[in-house]
Amino acid sequence: MRLLSDNRELASAVLAGEAIAALAAHCAAHYDQRDNPDLEDIGRRLFDFLDTHLQFRQHVLAERQAALYFQAEHQWQAIPWEILHDGSDFLVHRQGGAYWPVRLAKGQSIAPMVTQNRPLHLLFMATSPEGVTPVLDYEKEEKQMLDAAENPPLSLEVEDSGSLAGLQERLQAATQSHFDVVHLTGHADNRAHGPVFLLEDETGGCSPTAYKAFLDAFQAANNYPALLFLSGCRTAQAHQTAPLSLAQA
Repeated sequence: MRLLSDNRELASAVLAGEAIAALAAHCAAHYDQRDNPDLEDIGRRLFDFLDTHLQFRQHVLAERQAALYFQAEHQWQAIPWEILHDGSDFLVHRQGGAYWPVRLAKGQSIAPMVTQNRPLHLLFMATSPEGVTPVLDYEKEEKQMLDAAENPPLSLEVEDSGSLAGLQERLQAATQSHFDVVHLTGHADNRAHGPVFLLEDETGGCSPTAYKAFLDAFQAANNYPALLFLSGCRTAQAHQTAPLSLAQA
């Protein structure tokens, strides 16, 4: 586990498996399997854990931005590091600075962060399969994103198909790594075989889509965004028979 800011290492630690297992078990009991988890309490517990091992409070509050890197083994991956709370507020709400966790795949190394002087490139796709209710106000969400991103500017493109095939075609047509963010909005569900996002098929019907299908589409297009944002209910919840939520997978 390493804490970096502007490609400078602030702190690092190698943690015992028992400590991570206990933290993951707490999150599984109080976050994954509850409809209304106490996010502040869980966030404070996670913050205190990192503060103990990385002097997290001292480093994060003093830096403009900080990234927490760790290998995405199952126990690490199942912990909601995004909801860290310092006792006053969630770190994601912090003004004047940014914090984010980065899950590294097995064998993946830390790539230097490069700041680019251009608008953020975002691909937005809303899904509204026939027979799936309630129908969401996608235009309102799109407008909210544009309003929030007036400064710095946002370059927004919209994929209208609502389907995985349409998403893949749009990625294939774009230059490699053109999109920084792919933003999907719609409904999601937890099934016994695993979590799914409810996309549309070629006729507008419902096409429950698992994370592996998304990965296959990105691989087929040979185009990967830096961030896949899932705006859907239950994307952070795991079914009792599935080890990971859709967001974690």
